[in-house]
Amino acid sequence: MKYLHSTPIRVHGYLTSRNCVIDARWVLKVADYGLPAFYEAQGLQPPVKTARELLWTSPELLRHASLRKKGTQPGDVYSFGIVLQEVVVRGEPFCMLALTPEEIIEKVKRPPPLIRPSVSKGAAPPEAINIMRQCWAEQAEMRPDFNTVHDQFKKLNHGRKVNIVDTMFQMLEKYSNNLEELIRERTEQLDIEKKKTEQLLNRMLPSSVAEKLKLGMPVDPEEFEEVTIYFSDIVGFTTISAYSTPFQVVDLLNDLYTCFDATINAYNVYKVETIGDAYMVVGGLPVRVPDHAEQCTIKINVKPENDRSLTQYKEENRRLHHK
Repeated sequence: MKYLHSTPIRVHGYLTSRNCVIDARWVLKVADYGLPAFYEAQGLQPPVKTARELLWTSPELLRHASLRKKGTQPGDVYSFGIVLQEVVVRGEPFCMLALTPEEIIEKVKRPPPLIRPSVSKGAAPPEAINIMRQCWAEQAEMRPDFNTVHDQFKKLNHGRKVNIVDTMFQMLEKYSNNLEELIRERTEQLDIEKKKTEQLLNRMLPSSVAEKLKLGMPVDPEEFEEVTIYFSDIVGFTTISAYSTPFQVVDLLNDLYTCFDATINAYNVYKVETIGDAYMVVGGLPVRVPDHAEQCTIKINVKPENDRSLTQYKEENRRLHHK
């Protein structure tokens, strides 16, 4: 309103809480300004207002209909004071009075007694209530202009430009930043768990079957005319296990099967399972290849680097067989 009064428009004329709109960013914007000039330029008669719509209108404008068509700057200040009352008491204009809008308009137009909204002292800071009462003064020249109102509100905030909405936005922004960081961390954790699940699924099932399961597609049984199945086990594994600790057995199998897994990756075969010392692979499924037998007849070279455990196990195996 301070800016509006400094423009060529100069007067709003119809200021109420109903044309104070809030956008998606919680910024208040004043609408319906300049309508008196618009009606006059178009040669139109402004719509007749009801008593309820006139509750924001100053006494002098109520008494002079011709003056009310254009409005005045002191009249806008009076309307602003009524809007302040709505904000303070969280209610409509003059809501604390048991009177109809028609009765209120009649009493405002023809004092005495002087009728104004009744606002308790504890409803808002005393400075705010004082500004509100100055805005709805009976004499138009006694009302402050919006420059003065702005300065008084600035003093009310001790020179700060923050208000409850700014504080709320700061809290929302802080919460939003924390929420974004939390979502990012949870998303990373979800991606890691998803990769682990996919790796586990690909180890348990052929990749073609795993992909269908992840997509929710049914896995139909297939018939394969020719496949090659390869079994291997460790010679003397029972004897090795008898002379080894459980951890040594686990380390042996882990090192050996890790080498096996790394080797079969270079061939078109699929590891079905490992049970104890048995290592089972199959060629020719789930992808049909003509040389499946050749793919399975592979030679696995175990050459652990910087790892003496497997060599130690081989030596122990040789000594056991010698005995």
